[in-house]
Amino acid sequence: MKLYFGTTSVETARIRRRGLQPSTSTGEVWFSRSLPVANARARQLCRHGRGRPMVAVCRLDVGAQKRRDGRVRCRGPMVAVRGPVAAEKVVEFLRVAEPPSSQAAVEAVLTSGEVFGLLDSPSPRVRMVGVMMLASQESAVAFDWLCTRLEDPDPRVRRVVA
Repeated sequence: MKLYFGTTSVETARIRRRGLQPSTSTGEVWFSRSLPVANARARQLCRHGRGRPMVAVCRLDVGAQKRRDGRVRCRGPMVAVRGPVAAEKVVEFLRVAEPPSSQAAVEAVLTSGEVFGLLDSPSPRVRMVGVMMLASQESAVAFDWLCTRLEDPDPRVRRVVA
């Protein structure tokens, strides 16, 4: 089975030498069956560390290990392997492409009327997105609309406004 492990370019040399070592807290190495999930994990690691986002592609026979000794657990798109994974199981490293700016993509799709419509949504998360989009527009109209959200029923929305 092909599994993906999100990492950074700084860590790839260590992985080539020693393989994938389990986390000290769980004793497991977590993989994804989905490349987009591994890409997201690699980008997240690069925000906190050095290097570029990379994905290690591994070939493991998880079915045999799962039946034989219970070393493998599968939950949704994630696969946990108890113990280290040998370096020869890592078949290649993929560079993760940088995503387009999500803020610019959202602004290009939504009109100002739709942004104001987000503020009237029953979902606090949607209202928070609307508030964040308005905060990025530095205009008097946007400021007036932000002031109306100071009395939002959800404290998370009020926190974003402040």
